Amino acid sequence: MPSAQIVIIGSGMAAYMLAIELRLISQTASVMMITEGDGEYYPKPKLSTLLFNKTSAKDIVTGTAEYMSERYRLEVVVNQSVVAVDRSAKQIKTSNGLCVGYDYLVFATGSLSRQLPGQDGLSGIFSINSLSDYHQWSQVAVRSRPESITIVGSGLVGIEFAHDFLSHGYQVKMISDHDNPLSQFVPELMGERILQHLKQMGLQWLSVPDGVTACAQKDNQIVLSLSDHTMITSEMVLVAIGLQGRVELAKRSGLACTSGIVCDNFGKTSDSSIFALGDCAVVHGQSRYFVAPLRQQAKSIAQTLLGNPVQIHYPVMPAVLKMPSLPVSFVAPSPLCQGQWRVESNDKDDLEAGFLNTSGDVVGFALLGKKAMLKRASWSERIMMEHLDE
Repeated sequence: MPSAQIVIIGSGMAAYMLAIELRLISQTASVMMITEGDGEYYPKPKLSTLLFNKTSAKDIVTGTAEYMSERYRLEVVVNQSVVAVDRSAKQIKTSNGLCVGYDYLVFATGSLSRQLPGQDGLSGIFSINSLSDYHQWSQVAVRSRPESITIVGSGLVGIEFAHDFLSHGYQVKMISDHDNPLSQFVPELMGERILQHLKQMGLQWLSVPDGVTACAQKDNQIVLSLSDHTMITSEMVLVAIGLQGRVELAKRSGLACTSGIVCDNFGKTSDSSIFALGDCAVVHGQSRYFVAPLRQQAKSIAQTLLGNPVQIHYPVMPAVLKMPSLPVSFVAPSPLCQGQWRVESNDKDDLEAGFLNTSGDVVGFALLGKKAMLKRASWSERIMMEHLDE
């Protein structure tokens, strides 16, 4: 019996992780990837530490499309986007007129960066969510040589790039709609400690309740209008206000979508022959934009596609803030979880805190400092043990 034809749309980390898992399980599975880009494989999280580590964007590419195709025996079709999915015929059509049949189709279409009001079409405003985004930013930065950069957003990506830019000598201003950075992930005291560290590096911090309400271009400057009616002029702006799944094709194809493509616990969409993973997928009712959940999705979906259904399960997966001069790691509680942070250890260099739900169980933690980071395993085990006792 011929093996099933598995077609993956996309070539980011999610797509390649799934393809690699498929090949680890089966040497004969037919796997094709179709991507609108060049198909280079690279770890996206490293983009926000390139300047600090004194590396170039090309240094983080671990494989070209040709290399990945040969090593894992994949058919990688580059520079073609999928424009239509015929679910009844189980066939897709690309922008170059290529028609491909599938037994199973996997959406690994990634995410788009959220934009500011009025941002579209303005030069000097960037989001960095891919290697091509970074190339575009760096080319403009080399050409225009800005002394200052304004970052809008104080989540993980904003903080990591702020640290990276500051370490490279840029003047950095950050506009946040929260009092402290990482407010949805760590306790207030830790956010204050992170902010103090960045201010010592030179960060200028502006906390404005509703952030940026409009943006415009004046000569070679970007003018940001804030909700408190003040205006900020900047040479260059980096927008880091979150991601949203790329679901346009999935919606046109009639798949159920919310903030991403809705999947069951096996990664299966509303069509039993179509799966989704990574930034574009909603699994267990949530979008997960970290690498660890993506890896769990890839492992389970690969098994399911090859005839051994395995539900996607998320163990305790600490995230790491890529800020080498001040290590931070956390397991954030679910946004729907009621409870409060409790600081358990605090000195000038290290901080440990646990998030307790209304039953008093530890369901999250946050660690800051080199010594505290050594406690990740014990905190993770604590969450797992209390979960087993439920």
